[in-house]
Amino acid sequence: MALPNLDLLSRERFVTRGDAPIHLQLRDELRLLMDLHFEEGQQFWPELSIAGHLQLSRGTVRRALEDLAQEGRLQRLQAKGSIVRRGPAHEYALQSLIVFVTAYDSELMMETLQQFRRQTEDLSIAMQIVQVNRGENTETLSPKLMASPSRTGLVFLTEPEKTYALYAGFQPLGYRTVTLESPGPDYAGPAIETNAALAARIGVQHLAALGHRHVIYLVNEPADVASVAQKIEAFETLGNEIDGWRGEVILCGAHLWDDSYYAAYAHMPEVWERRPTAIFTASDRGAWAALKWFAERGVRVPDEVSVLGFEGLKSSEYVYPALTTIAHPTADQVKQAIQMLQTGFSGLVRMQPKLVARNSSGPARSGELAD
Repeated sequence: MALPNLDLLSRERFVTRGDAPIHLQLRDELRLLMDLHFEEGQQFWPELSIAGHLQLSRGTVRRALEDLAQEGRLQRLQAKGSIVRRGPAHEYALQSLIVFVTAYDSELMMETLQQFRRQTEDLSIAMQIVQVNRGENTETLSPKLMASPSRTGLVFLTEPEKTYALYAGFQPLGYRTVTLESPGPDYAGPAIETNAALAARIGVQHLAALGHRHVIYLVNEPADVASVAQKIEAFETLGNEIDGWRGEVILCGAHLWDDSYYAAYAHMPEVWERRPTAIFTASDRGAWAALKWFAERGVRVPDEVSVLGFEGLKSSEYVYPALTTIAHPTADQVKQAIQMLQTGFSGLVRMQPKLVARNSSGPARSGELAD
């Protein structure tokens, strides 16, 4: 069986947790890639290859691999390298999965739920969706649950404050939990999130490669949400690395209960008054609003202005022009969430978004191309 490409392992992906020792960050990243890309009994990447690829010392890599061996995830064989093992933690077989959702419409949430439905059916795991209304708590929600804590995993697709409360209420009862977006740096529970700073970098680099220098980041999502704040910071920081960059941030003042589409649409006059060559929005719905606003006024996309979204919603393929977007790895996030519930992994996993290039982005308009 061929080894997965070592390019799956990127230092930029895992060195993201501040003061955490590098070998622990590397261990967590290797565990994630092992779950996603390796089979039981398969040869793992050699220690020397990992060290050379990441430009790390062999001692750092060895400590990470030894930690995985102690967990039962690797079998270290002298002169033969390492063999992937699933370890005793995998004996915990989920029988039920309960997904808590916020009581508002979201295309991304629906696509995530569809992925959970497909993958739980493939694994013969019973799935329940529980809608969390305002004012509800552990006491009011517990009677709705179809399964006891034994072999039941909980997934939180809820706003930050509710995720904190649900974790605090259900974790002491013995449930294994995971959330698909960390609500903040103080959250102690298992979490999976898209690397927001990397998403901003991918978007900025895509637009810069097309010659764009005057780019507006339209924040049509709540700016106090951790992942949104990270993208804003990364967008502003990355501009310092590009000659001639004129990046601007426009905050829509959106709240969690606001429609991000209308928040973006209402700010389009302010955006276009500044005549950027490209707009990067905090969500695909914001990009849809920009496309509609431009179409109503005869502004040609991408000839006169490029539009770039973030989310990777399936519907974005069918707007006109088809939207270029930075996509969440939704299927991989769901797969990883189920594996974390099975293994009891309790850390934070950041996953890599990807660029989906379509027709809404193109070279900067004539006369404004970067030198």
